[in-house]
Amino acid sequence: MRPNFLLALILATLCLAAGAPAADAPAGASGHRFVFLIDASSMMEPSRKATEQAVEELIASGASGQMQAGDEFVLWPYRLKVVNDDFPPTRWSPTNAVALAKSSGDFLRGLKYEGAGLFYVALVEAFRVIK
Repeated sequence: MRPNFLLALILATLCLAAGAPAADAPAGASGHRFVFLIDASSMMEPSRKATEQAVEELIASGASGQMQAGDEFVLWPYRLKVVNDDFPPTRWSPTNAVALAKSSGDFLRGLKYEGAGLFYVALVEAFRVIK
């Protein structure tokens, strides 16, 4: 397995599920938020198709069964900084998981891969949201 692909897969599968309910979840709901950190640096350009496929598979499978109806997920591409407002929080459900996977893949296909990627910057932003 190529190192870039492995890194893409690791970053694509890095889902940070916060224990707090999603902001607009109904009272008493226990929905979680999943943050997918996507390295969109120029170094990852050769692995973009693998990243797109991995993310689509994760969304379609509900993060291999970890997502439940009503959970939210976001895709945050990062380079020197995190872009956390291009893909709005999206509520996952098993009935439209395939459509959500396709829209997630479409979003990733539109990304520009450029510059350097700083993973620690993405982690800091993710942990800020988890708090």
